[in-house]
Amino acid sequence: MALQVIIKQVQGIAQTAIGGTAARALLPEWSNADGWVAIVELTIEAHGVTSGSVDAYYRREAFKWTDGAASPVDLGALVAATIIEEDAAWDAIIALNVNSPEVQMTGDAAEVVDWTWAGTITLQRII
Repeated sequence: MALQVIIKQVQGIAQTAIGGTAARALLPEWSNADGWVAIVELTIEAHGVTSGSVDAYYRREAFKWTDGAASPVDLGALVAATIIEEDAAWDAIIALNVNSPEVQMTGDAAEVVDWTWAGTITLQRII
């Protein structure tokens, strides 16, 4: 028995229009991977273009994809979150979209919001 670990650095930017949302795949190449567990850990920041408001989010989620399963699954409830907000209407989460974990960002009806994120995806399995 041995442990296999892959650590990927991820980062990106997006913008939500007034009243808009955005989503970006973090691991689009993930396919049925024979028992991999993925722990996604991100620091996400939101910057209001006109207000100058800033929100900061720390999110950590875990997903697994078992051999023979049609798609990955979320491993239960949110693992970890820290939210520091000047604008409580904004939000950012990590969720599954079919076969890929993604960062999902929600702005508000008042202004354009610029988003940035950076973090890691740790993939591990026993072989």
